[in-house]
Order: sequence, then C-alpha cells, then structure tokens
Amino acid sequence: MPRSRLGELEEQVLLTVLRLGGESYAVPVARELGRLTAREVSPATAYMVLRRLEGRGLLVSSVGTPAPERGGRPRRFYRLVDEHALPALRETIVRISAPQISGIPNQRPVRVLAAP
Repeated sequence: MPRSRLGELEEQVLLTVLRLGGESYAVPVARELGRLTAREVSPATAYMVLRRLEGRGLLVSSVGTPAPERGGRPRRFYRLVDEHALPALRETIVRISAPQISGIPNQRPVRVLAAP
C-alpha cells in the first residue's frame, strides 16, 4: 500500500514546483529549494524526489526538446497534477499545523493553500 502522507522533503519540493509556476526541472528546483531553506540540495536529490512524486501521481513529466549546450540531451520537466498535489499539500499543512496551534487561546483559522 503506497504511503499517503508527504515527507518533509517531498512537501518542500512540491511547494517549490508550485512556486516556480507549476512546472520545472530538477536543477531550478534544487537551486530554489536551497535558497529558500538554506540547505544544500543537489539536483540529483531533487530529481529522485520529483520521480517519486510522479510515481505517486502528484506530478507528471514530459521531455523537452534537446538543447545544444547540453550535448543534445533533453530536460525532463515536471508539472503539478493540481487535483492530487494541492489536496496532498493541504492535508500535510493541516496535519503539521494542528498540533502546534492546539491549546492556543483565541486561535485564528489555519489558512490553507487555495486552488488556483
């Protein structure tokens, strides 16, 4: 049975792809994730997580046109599957936030990502 909850790095990669316009490839994802989290994330790590998320149905990929500067090798672009990725992110945010805010008097509602 596949895991239903997102891990921390999976959540961060999905949010980064969303931040990059909903479609990207491993190098910009790793670069942006490193910038946002101040953690070193290699493109290989980002690629492995992107592939795992694709296997879970949260992303789909397509191969771009070959670039001459890369020796003719095409890039693999990953795009969010909104109907699966956004609910998974919402569930993760609520699950993580709920224990941290319980017991705080005069709680404000937790703001959850809205579908675009």
